[in-house]
Amino acid sequence: VPYSGRAGDLFQKVLASIGLSLSGTKSSGIYVLPSAPFRFVKTSEKKPSDLDLIKPFLEKHIELVSPRYLVLIGKIPSIILGLKDQFSVYKENGHIGFYNRTPVIEIEGMKSMITSPEGKRRTWNNLKLLREIMDKEGH
Repeated sequence: VPYSGRAGDLFQKVLASIGLSLSGTKSSGIYVLPSAPFRFVKTSEKKPSDLDLIKPFLEKHIELVSPRYLVLIGKIPSIILGLKDQFSVYKENGHIGFYNRTPVIEIEGMKSMITSPEGKRRTWNNLKLLREIMDKEGH
């Protein structure tokens, strides 16, 4: 579960609005990547960045889980996975990207959703698009 407390409640409500939950079942096939999927460590300029160090672990984790759909929270997961260009031009309209043929959406982080009407709208549009794709595929 990527959030707790009020942010967690909001996240659960956001997912429930499209008929999904974080009940622990794998039936939906959705893998949610939080904005910081691993704890970062401070590195000097002479060492590889945290994002570069995390990438192979995250790629392997996704491979092992083999989800039907990916939901990326915030910009960091798309940067790590090299998907930034797929999402950078889309502001409010729903957009589906792909990671190794797996449909991917990017939603705003909870703070952005709480404070930004644009963030809420973008997240809502992307979640609706994900739901449409899931419905077409019978999930």
